Amino acid sequence: MARILLVDDDEDVLESMAELLGRHHEVIVAAGFPQALAALGEGPLPDVVVTDYDMAPYRGDDLLAIVAARWPRVGRILHSGAPGVAAKANRLHVDHLVKKGDPSELARAIAQCLLRLRWA
Repeated sequence: MARILLVDDDEDVLESMAELLGRHHEVIVAAGFPQALAALGEGPLPDVVVTDYDMAPYRGDDLLAIVAARWPRVGRILHSGAPGVAAKANRLHVDHLVKKGDPSELARAIAQCLLRLRWA
């Protein structure tokens, strides 16, 4: 069981994704960028951060850049339903870009992050 920090400013998405991921993982939720930074600073580090891209005024790839710099062993997944995110996002600090609404793709991305962490 992995510890996943799930970040999204849409409460409905946050709730449904937390329920889905919570079947197999320990899930910590954060309703936006500032809450995510607080969660990262407070408790045990997550194994993987799954964040939405568009959380005005911040972006999920900005959060993942901070995670990469401070906690490089934490997996980083950008999760978005917005079209064109792959072209706009700074992919330098993103391990996986996953489209919202595809739980099997998200599960694969989490598994790949965990495998990388195990062998790091």
